[in-house]
Amino acid sequence: MADLVLENLTIAYGDVTAVENISLSIPSGEFLTLLGPSGCGKSTTLFAIAGLNDATSGLIRVGDTELFNGQKTYQ
Repeated sequence: MADLVLENLTIAYGDVTAVENISLSIPSGEFLTLLGPSGCGKSTTLFAIAGLNDATSGLIRVGDTELFNGQKTYQ
C-alpha cells in the first residue's frame, strides 16, 4: 500500500467551486472519514481521487504515482 496525498486540490464547474484547496495526507493503512453537510464536496473529492471527476488544479498522488497534477500535461 502507499500513502494518498492531496495538495491544494480544487474542483470547479464553471463559476461554482465545489472543492477549494483541500490538502491532506493519509498514511498507508490508515482510515479517513469525510464528514460534512450535503453539498460540501465530499463525493466530488472522492470521485476525483477515483478518476471519475476531473480536478481543476492541485495534485493527487498515491505513493510516487501522480494520478493528477494540475501543473503537468500527461500524454
